[in-house]
Amino acid sequence: MRISSLIVLSLTFLSFNLKNECKDFKKGTFELNSEDGSSHTITRKGNKQIENISRTGTISEFDIEWLDDCSYILFNRKVTKGTDLYPESNSDTLYNEVIEINGDFFKVKSRMKGYDFEAESILKKIK
Repeated sequence: MRISSLIVLSLTFLSFNLKNECKDFKKGTFELNSEDGSSHTITRKGNKQIENISRTGTISEFDIEWLDDCSYILFNRKVTKGTDLYPESNSDTLYNEVIEINGDFFKVKSRMKGYDFEAESILKKIK
């Protein structure tokens, strides 16, 4: 009985700690290195997220809505500079959940409703 109580208490603390740390990633500038070798600079401010893909020079703007401390959605994607390589994704919502935090790095699990798409990405907070 004591061991199960200790496990529940530990899991509760870890869950609370993750939610507390997620707040540090709601705004700022982040870097994501994708599998194709390109670097993405992501800037979050207020209810907007701007993504700059270095390889293509494409800049996209998203609306961002936080569903809770560690989950958010990106929607209303608009390409403001460069060529839109994924125009079909402009009307879709990208669901994201922070699943791990390690210092200035955080891992996000993303999925898109209606598509067979799920990915995990690691972002680094740089500002």
